[in-house]
Amino acid sequence: MKTAIIATDATGTPVGSTQILASARDWAKLGELYARDGVVSGRRILPQGWVRYSATSTLGTSYGAGFWTNDGLDAKGRIRNGMPCDMLFASGVMGQRVYIVPSTDVVIVRLGVTEDWPDFDIEGDEQLVREVLAALPPAPKPACPQPG
Repeated sequence: MKTAIIATDATGTPVGSTQILASARDWAKLGELYARDGVVSGRRILPQGWVRYSATSTLGTSYGAGFWTNDGLDAKGRIRNGMPCDMLFASGVMGQRVYIVPSTDVVIVRLGVTEDWPDFDIEGDEQLVREVLAALPPAPKPACPQPG
């Protein structure tokens, strides 16, 4: 990532969980890193198992390590609306999102301002993901357990 700017707190410590500004291309690069299990150009960047850990929900929610997942109880609606069960996504302020679908090696970056609080038009994004995936050649469906 070449354009990323990470905001810091008052002491100069990077916030990390929020306030990272980057171009759509750079967000796509981050998504690609996760879609390909932490490997870029044949080189492992992330520790083995980190992507799986990040994509596994914790504490009965649909949130993993920095990403929303589709394996928790509150993901049923997303799956019912056509989001792949192996998808994970980063969700930023006002609907900035990076959708990662490892089973299809697809990354969708959605930048823009959506003031539809609290979900920032997730329904519109569900339609976007469905339409992008429908435009691709058929891919094997991932074997994913149904949440709860």
